[in-house]
Amino acid sequence: MNSFSEVDVTDAQANAIARGMLAVAHSEGGADERELMLIQQFGLTDLSGPEITVAEATAVIEQGSPVAEVFVKSCLLVAWVDNAYGDAERAVVERYATALGVDSAKLALLEQDVKEFLLGSLARLANSEAVADVAKQLQAL
Repeated sequence: MNSFSEVDVTDAQANAIARGMLAVAHSEGGADERELMLIQQFGLTDLSGPEITVAEATAVIEQGSPVAEVFVKSCLLVAWVDNAYGDAERAVVERYATALGVDSAKLALLEQDVKEFLLGSLARLANSEAVADVAKQLQAL
């Protein structure tokens, strides 16, 4: 599955995605610098602003749409940027996924796609032993 194909989003949808990512980043007590840098790539400059509510997300993103999948995948990326996908992050991602019409089977596929995307990025690194260790850790989750 090519989970990172381009999908057109409106400014309101991009803002919603970034605010959802912010909620995931803050779910474990605070966001680290890598998470905030990733979120800023979506154009969100006020990182102290409010996280998006489920109602706000569903008001600008159609359930089950490609944009809904982009929202969830983006949240998964920010969850993994610090090399750990914790229970609090998982709870936030699952809450948004459910509201946006992404069922648990689809969520599992999206999680696998994000892992594969991240592993693909690592495959170009020179330290193959470290890449293999990260791959084993991701497969164990």
